[in-house]
Amino acid sequence: MRLTFKDRQEIESIIKGFGETEHEQVYAMVEQTVEPIKHNPVEAAMTVFLSRHFDMDVIGMGQDDMDAQEMAHKFLWDYVTKIEQQRYALEIFKAKHSYREVA
Repeated sequence: MRLTFKDRQEIESIIKGFGETEHEQVYAMVEQTVEPIKHNPVEAAMTVFLSRHFDMDVIGMGQDDMDAQEMAHKFLWDYVTKIEQQRYALEIFKAKHSYREVA
């Protein structure tokens, strides 16, 4: 499905209009995706990126730092939340416009 600029604006509007029920559903889906992860992929990506710029001893200290781990977890949580909001809004958008395909 190719979304137009207008479609994307409508999807953003749907997200802005989410109520408590929609936010709870998004939260549940994010929790289901993020919580089972044993090793945060954000930390792995940062290790690869940072290894070009820093010594592995320094990177290892960052990986052991609780604040750094919390930042990586927060980033992952926030990113997955944004993606889940868009996925959910796209479902709503498709349902709203499905009459086009019926006609």
